[in-house]
Amino acid sequence: MGALIGFLGLAGLVVAVVLLVVRVFFKKGLGYKNIGVLAGVALSLFIIGLVITPTPSTKESFEAGLEAGQQAVQQTQEPKKNEATDEVIYEVTGELEIKFKDGKAIATITTNAIDGSVFETVIMDGNLNMVSDFITIQNGVGVKEFDIPKEWEVGYISGLAMMRFNLDEHPQPDKVKKAYGENGEKLRGKFAVENNVNGYNINLEIVTVPYPDEETVKAKLDELFVAAMNELINTSNGVIVNIQPHFKDGDWSSVAVIVSDAWYYSQDYEKERFAENVGGAIQTIVTSAGKVGSDDLVTVYFYDTYGKELASPKLLGGYKIKR
Repeated sequence: MGALIGFLGLAGLVVAVVLLVVRVFFKKGLGYKNIGVLAGVALSLFIIGLVITPTPSTKESFEAGLEAGQQAVQQTQEPKKNEATDEVIYEVTGELEIKFKDGKAIATITTNAIDGSVFETVIMDGNLNMVSDFITIQNGVGVKEFDIPKEWEVGYISGLAMMRFNLDEHPQPDKVKKAYGENGEKLRGKFAVENNVNGYNINLEIVTVPYPDEETVKAKLDELFVAAMNELINTSNGVIVNIQPHFKDGDWSSVAVIVSDAWYYSQDYEKERFAENVGGAIQTIVTSAGKVGSDDLVTVYFYDTYGKELASPKLLGGYKIKR
């Protein structure tokens, strides 16, 4: 849900920019004070979205994860030596996978940690509604089913699994501490994180998955995308008539913005600033909504209602004003 909140904030910022441009260049729309209030609220939403929005990742199937875990424990976890201090160290690796089925969130950990290792596992949505429990590893795998909170909405869900040695109320078993150290001081590797008791915890990589599924989340983002574009049109006070794909339906890599005859009453430098601001805003919305790849170029052209091209993007940035 954090991604959706961030998208709403971004859309609000874009609308505020368009309102400001329309106010400055075309002398229409809301006053500067109201635009400032809108921008402030939108910026707050955008920052919240950035803080709680995760980045999606692709995971292997449960069966593949189970097999990988079993293969990991079949191999003896040989201790290594720190060349600098000559101390014995262990590198614990692993992966967390989250799936949804029959109203349950199923967390599966595959790891080379020894049997009995305990991972504190937390699953939460973008609004910080969470479930958590402890998963014990046996034969390289640990599985736990969580009831899905009713507060979870359509969006992305994040999961984190930690093998902690600094949690007094739920300590690691004695055999685990014997292998890895009382406080995890023998642990190293990319997942090892220093704790507050002069040792290390193991923090597996944070995973993010769409809830309830990718198709539903995509539909929600599409809905917000359409709403953001319509909001741009509605708040332009008639300056922007329509926003549409430039060449073919559904391809937003090139966008056509249809403007009213108010365009012709502005000077060229005002037209260029308007095109740069609105064009940049549309590029951001299109990319954020996943209509193009994150590294793909989005070009925005401006036309009047009779189909005459008014402005086109320059190769090195900015806009060429044609009329």
